[in-house]
Amino acid sequence: MFTSGGMLRRVTERKPPGVSIESWVEMQIREAQERGEFDDLPGRGQPLKGIDGPHDDMWWIKQWLKREGLSFTPPTLALRKSVEDTLGGIGRLRSEKAVRDVAEELNERIRQMNRMPPADGPPTSLGVIDVERLVESWRAQRAAIESTAGADTNLTARTAPSAESAVKKGLGPVARASRAGRKARVERVGGWSSDEAEARFRAGEEALWREECTIAPEALDVETSAGSTRVYRWPGAGESLVLLHGMGGAAIQWVRVVRELVSRDVYAIDTMGDVGRSRPKQAFRDHAQVDEWLSETLAALGLERVHLVGHDHGAYLAMRRAIASSNRVITLTLLDPSGFAERSARMVGRLVTSVAVILLPGPARRWAATRIGMPLLAHKLLGRLTFLALRHHRYGLPMPRAVRDDELASLSVPTLVLVGAKTVMFEPDGFVRRVRAQVPCVEADVVPGVAYAILADAATGARIRQFACP
Repeated sequence: MFTSGGMLRRVTERKPPGVSIESWVEMQIREAQERGEFDDLPGRGQPLKGIDGPHDDMWWIKQWLKREGLSFTPPTLALRKSVEDTLGGIGRLRSEKAVRDVAEELNERIRQMNRMPPADGPPTSLGVIDVERLVESWRAQRAAIESTAGADTNLTARTAPSAESAVKKGLGPVARASRAGRKARVERVGGWSSDEAEARFRAGEEALWREECTIAPEALDVETSAGSTRVYRWPGAGESLVLLHGMGGAAIQWVRVVRELVSRDVYAIDTMGDVGRSRPKQAFRDHAQVDEWLSETLAALGLERVHLVGHDHGAYLAMRRAIASSNRVITLTLLDPSGFAERSARMVGRLVTSVAVILLPGPARRWAATRIGMPLLAHKLLGRLTFLALRHHRYGLPMPRAVRDDELASLSVPTLVLVGAKTVMFEPDGFVRRVRAQVPCVEADVVPGVAYAILADAATGARIRQFACP
């Protein structure tokens, strides 16, 4: 465990022989109190939240889901609700072009869902929207609004029945409106719940750098309009590689991949708004601002054209840059990219399972981590850091939206896509088929036996080197 002074202590994992469990636990608590590890903890002297409510073993996971605005609604139901919410407010759109654009985006999502049904939840029964009928319905609603607006220009249009009939099948009388869909977008600044939680994480992060990093990188702090960005550089020869980590992570995640890229010029960025050492000055309203932050960071580093490598949300950011600025991207590597699946009960279940694995004792933790395809969780220190990040850090980036087929088709740079066979983000074989069909110049493969911890697989770094640095 971590002491308040930031030093790393080794805690006895097994009870000494001949000592009762009760005596051993009391001794551990007493020694911790004597060391002052319970002093000045957040919430000291304050009543416990929810103490009078019913007992729930999953209380902190539910709090985390609520804080991060996450949901485990089955993907098909989430899409159905999104369609009905959009149709219910179609009269508020100001132009026919906006109506057609919204309809086409919904139709693309419906086609993708029908083409690749998710493994969780009920099957999809949605058909594509009849765009022309929807436009006719919108015209009628706009005419009614404009004729009755008068003094109140903010009058909200009621949903016309014909708007719902624009969907050929399967909508039914579900909710007509979504409170979440009508709320203004909340700007989120990533941050820790307390200084103490961040201090514990930083102490473990430094210990992990010492333990895992055989070649120490150069730490750089780059100023951007969004704040100070921490970048780690391993100087070397050739065209530069830029690594973007996944959600809830930091540049430290790349150390095992970097071992395979020795002698190359490599930069690993702590994404603004995540648990790394970048310090945001403002919230990101949307991904356009995130794109601007990344552009400023690369410009400040003097990097004109680079090989981009991204994992999870970092892969989504890398892909957006490759689409918008293909002349600045030499190759693109995507590892278990986000933006290709709705959140599902499987994803939330994997989160719960991962936390349970982290809390297991050594031998059981190593066995369980291998069994679920996440070997990084077998590393006790890394597991504890993951737990701290999940429980005490608020994610500060907007969530990825669904990636469309036309966006995949617009990727003009050589692209490598690797996904874990045990991923819960999407059905891996179907996803690889989709990528191969849409991306013009791509190598796409499923990596056997791994899930989110694809970065721990030694073959991943070797494959990146072979693809980007032949």
